[in-house]
Amino acid sequence: MVNRGRFRTTAKALEKWFTDIPPARVAMEAGTHSIWISEQFQELGHEVIVANVRESRANLG
Repeated sequence: MVNRGRFRTTAKALEKWFTDIPPARVAMEAGTHSIWISEQFQELGHEVIVANVRESRANLG
């Protein structure tokens, strides 16, 4: 894990937090904002994994 924190879910806030980070794999929980946020991360050069927590837990047993 490189960083963990909270920030406003706005395009401006995401850009501020993630522009200076070298390309990385970003994992996030599926939710209301996950589509546009994952697209923004990809535009900034990051690889994005969006996981449905309920499905992930079921697959783990």
